[in-house]
Amino acid sequence: MDVVCEPGWVSDCCFLIDGYGWRAERSTCVLAVKGSRFAAIVDAAHKSSAPFILRGIRDAGVESSSVRYILVTHRHTDHAGGVAPLLKAMPDAAVMGHRVTLSNIRDPSRINEASRRMWGDAADPMDPVEDAERLIPVSDGDVVDLGGGVEVEVVHTPGHTSDHYAYYERKSGVAYLGDAGGLFSCPTRMVVPTSFPASFKVDPYIRSLEKLMGYDVDVLVFAHFGAIRGKGAADFISKCIEVVEEWVELAKEGGVKEVAGRLKEGYLSGFTLFNPEIRSVIFDALAAGLVNALRGPRGV
Repeated sequence: MDVVCEPGWVSDCCFLIDGYGWRAERSTCVLAVKGSRFAAIVDAAHKSSAPFILRGIRDAGVESSSVRYILVTHRHTDHAGGVAPLLKAMPDAAVMGHRVTLSNIRDPSRINEASRRMWGDAADPMDPVEDAERLIPVSDGDVVDLGGGVEVEVVHTPGHTSDHYAYYERKSGVAYLGDAGGLFSCPTRMVVPTSFPASFKVDPYIRSLEKLMGYDVDVLVFAHFGAIRGKGAADFISKCIEVVEEWVELAKEGGVKEVAGRLKEGYLSGFTLFNPEIRSVIFDALAAGLVNALRGPRGV
């Protein structure tokens, strides 16, 4: 199993870009997908990420004018925030995603407020996109053809949010998980569930991972941050499921503070993603979302 923790090519047609989410190196990655006719990028990271994404596209040898599609995984500002500035730099590009994702891109006021509550001064609110013609809703199973056999399939993967999509490049077997698989601490190969409040739901999250296990995956890309390539990539999806189940057991009793303490004791020392000063805060939020999901309805 080859673990990729640096920007670069992860297959013949897919290039990993460091989007500098939260203005930090190796915290959020974007995928450039290059076909014979067009190119696409998967996810847009934060608003402040746009210059880094444009630089990454150039590093991949992709002209911004050839990018026809920005495929967004879900509505959160660290995945959709870069859409508005990227559209200005990519005049022929359209945005694709779940209808709920697109409605938040058109009017991000509610999601921006939620981001401020979660991240405070570190929030990076997104700008609205007023041109509705450039926002194209897609559904589970839809395929984006980039030419030369490079095709990206839309995979509905609710759990982290109800509107979450993963994207699967069929030719090279690259699955971009977004937040469907968890937060990946690349150097230590640790993954933890993306159980942020208030949208996280346990059962759909697990079912989505089981769904992804039905794909022929050669490269598994986590939005936060890195990729697993080659033998073992598909098997790592089952590891993501195992960790969710471990967290559920740890959170069956006690309040948020107690659950957060258990999660930190078991996982925080091996978790290297994001800046050290916010890791503990992130685990508090993950515990709150997990407890909320377990105490409330567990449907979609």
